Amino acid sequence: MTTESLIFDPLDSSLLTGHERMLQYAPLPLKENRLLDLHIFLDHSVIEIYANKTVCLTGRTYPSLQDSLKVEVFSNCEEATLQEMEVWDLSSIW
Repeated sequence: MTTESLIFDPLDSSLLTGHERMLQYAPLPLKENRLLDLHIFLDHSVIEIYANKTVCLTGRTYPSLQDSLKVEVFSNCEEATLQEMEVWDLSSIW
């Protein structure tokens, strides 16, 4: 794994056992002061992460609690600023 990576870490995403949970990563080098454009789609257990229209990670989580609604975005660099975040609640197709 490179130091400039997009990481999907579902290891602590559920209290349930018996489901495979794998750490996923993809190289995502950024030039200094370049913005990171993330689109994250979460549909109960399926997560799709698109970064800068070049990288995509998909995975599954198995939320076991009704209030399992947390999404965490963080950076290991010295300084990072979240400039904008939009969240939509999607209606069920059922």
